[in-house]
Amino acid sequence: MQRIRNPGTTNILENREKLEAAADTLGTKHSDKNSQELRAAIQKRN
Repeated sequence: MQRIRNPGTTNILENREKLEAAADTLGTKHSDKNSQELRAAIQKRN
């Protein structure tokens, strides 16, 4: 039902989960970063 009301929210949450999974794999702390900061930290590691 939530997807019907706001389909973009699901994509944002799924993207955040993917970023957190990548951060975990790389050993990057993600709890204190927003999605943009987390994406930048992951890109620096590569």
